Amino acid sequence: MDNTKAFSIVGFCVAHNLSRATYYNLQKAGKGPVEMRVGSKVLISVEAAEAWRRRREADAPAEAAAAAQRRAERKAKAEAEAARKAEAEQARAA
Repeated sequence: MDNTKAFSIVGFCVAHNLSRATYYNLQKAGKGPVEMRVGSKVLISVEAAEAWRRRREADAPAEAAAAAQRRAERKAKAEAEAARKAEAEQARAA
């Protein structure tokens, strides 16, 4: 049985298969776990880790939909740019 009560940042990252860069990006975006400070150490309690996983799971469908929307917008923009370039090329050839 695992007796872990709190994770260091590195321990949290290892346990959740995250890079430290991803961890800090999540924290910067306000999507990281709640941290507690004990002296100079930064720890994440097991309960905070569980709450973080629940929030990430709850947010996943909305984030997936937003990502799909961004991809569709990028694709439409690229297609419009390609069409504009093709029209410009045809105009030069004419």
